Amino acid sequence: MCRGGGEIELLPFSSMRMSRRIDDMSDATVTLEQTTLRTFDSATQARCCGLLATVDPWEHELGLWREGDPTNTDATWCGPITKLTWGIDRLVITARDLFQWFERRLLERDHTFTATDLATIFKTYAVDALHRDPSPHIDLSMISPTGVLGDREVQAKAGRRAADELRELARSGLDMTMIGRRMIAGGTVIPTANLGTLGTDDFDEHELSVDGLQTETEAVVIGAPLNVIGGTVRASAGGVDPDRGLVQGADVESTILDVASAQALADSRLALLEDSPSFFSARILPHAPVGFEDLIPGATVDLRVQLMCRPLEGDHRLMDVDVSVNDQGFEDVHATFSSIGTMEET
Repeated sequence: MCRGGGEIELLPFSSMRMSRRIDDMSDATVTLEQTTLRTFDSATQARCCGLLATVDPWEHELGLWREGDPTNTDATWCGPITKLTWGIDRLVITARDLFQWFERRLLERDHTFTATDLATIFKTYAVDALHRDPSPHIDLSMISPTGVLGDREVQAKAGRRAADELRELARSGLDMTMIGRRMIAGGTVIPTANLGTLGTDDFDEHELSVDGLQTETEAVVIGAPLNVIGGTVRASAGGVDPDRGLVQGADVESTILDVASAQALADSRLALLEDSPSFFSARILPHAPVGFEDLIPGATVDLRVQLMCRPLEGDHRLMDVDVSVNDQGFEDVHATFSSIGTMEET
């Protein structure tokens, strides 16, 4: 379809893969093969080939609808086409979600914030990035307050890339994800549905990884350097753990100008990393009591899964979703959840 969700053309595909991510950009890939086109009459084949020959990165978007009427602008996934790979008998279309636009936009206005909610700063940056060319039609209406106040300053002459500033805020107490044309952002638990309870029989291909390399018993955040505000912003949380000892981690965020938001980031890192982070990934089976429309990164779920010698129990957060579909319509949905509650083990 055209940039911004304009004219839509339906194309047959041989396979498709898409993802959803929390605090990061997702992507999608669609493969179209000559053998699939040959199942149509010659007029349809000619029309499809004519359309494909005109597809161009940035000018056109890839839009995916899981079900329903594709004329509805509320696509399951959409974003600018970033790469086209042509072969003798196939075409692979690669796209990234609409956050990709912020990767290629600079902040062209001066901004100074004092004790301002991070969500307000986030939305201001996003609006700035889109003000000269709003044609991507990104819906910013679902950005809600985080309760975390901070100081930030951006000068237009510095040529700051919007994506870098938005990601810094996402590391400092704000979460974000893209669903179709909607940018959803808010506190560390963004406004999404609770997925209820999912158990062992709702998944297969179960895998739990516990990553000790990410553990921090003391999280240190270093903000703006001396030559910016006359003193280095620094905050820390945690310390020596009676079981693990002192495992320190340092995060340098030179755009943080105040201790409050640095402390919020340190507290957030400690809450996530003081216990070795665990990630449960599995394929969600079709009979699982959860709708695809609710699989929005950031949503919470109560997992009740029995693994070898270890029950997995408690509140977890959906981190990402990966979907693949073949030309017969068979859908494979894989999800990854991170620990945010209790994990009991024997």
